[in-house]
Amino acid sequence: MAEPGLTSRLHGPMEYSENPSIFSPSSAMTLWEQIKHLPQVPCARSSLLMGMATAASVGTIQVVFGRGLQRSMNWSVGSFLFISILGWETCRRSRAAEQARMRSIMEQFEKRREQSRRS
Repeated sequence: MAEPGLTSRLHGPMEYSENPSIFSPSSAMTLWEQIKHLPQVPCARSSLLMGMATAASVGTIQVVFGRGLQRSMNWSVGSFLFISILGWETCRRSRAAEQARMRSIMEQFEKRREQSRRS
């Protein structure tokens, strides 16, 4: 159901579903193919790298201070999840704000262009 003229930079024509779901088989991509394309998803790479670096740091600090290996691993996983989700949400929010600003600028530009044509 692609509309003419709408394309995605990464995946070609965009298709819209009335009831989108992450579990719906809208694309024929397997889990492995989705994982391979993960670095192309905006904000995914930076948030995952930030989470990994934090997990390694927190886990190492826990081990150095003698907290035990299992407890250190629990803190590592927890910090990875927390920082990755926090980084993802922060990045997505800033991208949405930037897109809204760009949309506003484009609308103002179009209005000025129309006004200059009329004059």
